[in-house]
Amino acid sequence: MELIDAFWEKKNINKSTLEINFKHGDNFDDLFRVLDSHKYDYIVAKVPIVEPSLLKNLQDIGFRFCETQLSLFKNLKKNLNIDNTILKMGEKLQLTYVSSKNELQDIIDNLRDDMFSTDRIALDHNFGIEISNRRYKNWIYDEFHNNNTEIIRINKKDAALGFFMAKLKGDETVQVLLGGVYSQYQGMGLGYSIVLKPIERYLSMGKTIIRTKVSSNNLEVLKLYISMGYQIENMEYILVRHKEEYNHGE
Repeated sequence: MELIDAFWEKKNINKSTLEINFKHGDNFDDLFRVLDSHKYDYIVAKVPIVEPSLLKNLQDIGFRFCETQLSLFKNLKKNLNIDNTILKMGEKLQLTYVSSKNELQDIIDNLRDDMFSTDRIALDHNFGIEISNRRYKNWIYDEFHNNNTEIIRINKKDAALGFFMAKLKGDETVQVLLGGVYSQYQGMGLGYSIVLKPIERYLSMGKTIIRTKVSSNNLEVLKLYISMGYQIENMEYILVRHKEEYNHGE
């Protein structure tokens, strides 16, 4: 198993956080030694779907299931198979590379509490949407200073409709980290464009693979990606445990 001290979460959720990435064949007994030696406020466990017994064992010691995380990919070398109506809709939109702090702040200011409401932080009664929103804003601020990450605003004429954020991984691969339509423009069918515009951008840059991750709690977005030709590459169970809800050994 891989242990990650998620120190960055302290400013986001005000809790010391440990992430545990289980691997196929991990011994569950090793987890007790980890829990005894690491006193964290909040623990996130990521379990391969090929290890269903771990799911039960974790729940028996106070972890609770919150989502399945699906890793998706699209091969840009293959026929894109995108509906012409969606392509025509995308033609009306422009992209702006976010390079200044003022442009970044404009995106931050447009992140409303209802924009990302289905992730595990938003749905957790210990946190909620306000803390989840703060976490996304901090993440965007941090990635703005990462040379391998680009933040792109999606516009229609002078109106900013949404954005996406992606990490460039080598010469061929891109990982779309986050994206969304601003609240005031939701319900207008623009979700397709949030998925389409990265495809067009990175195809033109010579990239061959786009990857992203979607929560099972966000069924509409999952269906959107699948309809645009993305395929499921991997799935993980995500479970969490709060120190105040359970103390090991009691």
